[in-house]
Amino acid sequence: MINFRFNLIFRILVLTFSVFLLFYVFFQSSLSVTPVIIIAAIIIQVFLLIRFVDNTNNELSKFILSIKYSDFSQSFPLEKLGGSFLELGTAFTQVMNKIKEARSEKEENFQYLQTVVKHVGIGLISFTDSGKIEIINDAAKNLLEINDIININSLSGISPELVDTLENINPGENALIRLVQNNVEKQISLYASGFKLRANRYKLVSLQDIQNELERERFARELEIAHQVQTRLLPHNDPSLQSYDIKGMCVSAKEVGGDYYDYIDLGDNKLGVVVGDVSGKGLPAAFYMTLTKGIFQSQVAASLSPSEVLKKVNRILMKTLEKGSFVTIFYGILDYCENTFLYARAGHEPGIYYNSSQDKIELLRPAGIGLGLKDGSLFDRNIEDKKVSLNKGDIILLYTDGYNDARNKDNEDYGRERIVKFIEKHKNSSGDELIKEISKDVSCFSDNSPQFDDLTVITINYLP
Repeated sequence: MINFRFNLIFRILVLTFSVFLLFYVFFQSSLSVTPVIIIAAIIIQVFLLIRFVDNTNNELSKFILSIKYSDFSQSFPLEKLGGSFLELGTAFTQVMNKIKEARSEKEENFQYLQTVVKHVGIGLISFTDSGKIEIINDAAKNLLEINDIININSLSGISPELVDTLENINPGENALIRLVQNNVEKQISLYASGFKLRANRYKLVSLQDIQNELERERFARELEIAHQVQTRLLPHNDPSLQSYDIKGMCVSAKEVGGDYYDYIDLGDNKLGVVVGDVSGKGLPAAFYMTLTKGIFQSQVAASLSPSEVLKKVNRILMKTLEKGSFVTIFYGILDYCENTFLYARAGHEPGIYYNSSQDKIELLRPAGIGLGLKDGSLFDRNIEDKKVSLNKGDIILLYTDGYNDARNKDNEDYGRERIVKFIEKHKNSSGDELIKEISKDVSCFSDNSPQFDDLTVITINYLP
């Protein structure tokens, strides 16, 4: 095909020649028909020229329209129009390829977005001002227990309040509604955002059942209350005796725990000192600890024999504790006039006694089994009282097994031997210093790992 430029020049030249010929024939010839023929030829040439230009414009228009309607199936070989269109044809081809790539990328991104929206754990609903739903993911369907729906008004059967909230919630606002489906209560938290796409306004609302979160918050509040109650059950102040430095501390591994310690003023220059540990952890252990404290305090004033007190407490706990639960207690009576310590042990960790006159460590471990494990007669036969006479500079350390069982990264226990060595090393320390340093030593040993068990300790220093 003749290229565009040559074709255009040729047609213009022929048209110009025809016009000059018309004038020449008109003024020089007497023939009347010839001018008519030439005029007809000129008209035909003008028509063909216009059609030629129109055909070229139509090719360009098709290219523009194919972009407008995203039709990339056509090709536009503009190079057939001549060298002047080669660059334009190349540019058109490049533009078409770029548009194809952009469209393909857009489709891939849209597919990726749909996949993300489908699998996201939070329910999502996107809809227009008229309520027509554009997107609803599986999480939203599962939460509302529905299949595919077209309009949010279809949710009125579930909850008119939900539909009203979806229609009236503004972008940036939160809302909370209560749903009950199949006798299951749900607290649905909604958050809305808005956007505009192709002159249409859309609202995107996220839905999440926060019933479990609310339950956890309520449980956390109840735990905090239980922690405060349990803290009030522990001694607020350590005893103030002229010749003795007595200190105690209890740190629960969780919000509440099963460890227990107390001081009881028995009168007649006698002070009861008790350390207990309930099996298990958390709320059940805390409940039994509170129960044990109440029972113990109700029985302690009736006898000045530690073993007799523990026998009475065991008889009551046997009727109360669940099978498999038990309590260990170390109970001693300090006579700070006679300077003696009378004690009994119900399955608890042995007390550690530093005898300053002999400069040696002794374990206070009379016979005894845990409270609530065996009936009265067997428990009574296996518990005994023992007594030590105290000298100035002596130390008694009572503790729970949280210290023994503290572990390091090699899964080694802190153990009783380390506690004994600790006392030997700090035998000249005050009660406050002993508690502070043993807590630091256990923490360093366990490499600051989370506390595994409750930690309770009492120190009794007979001041030199």
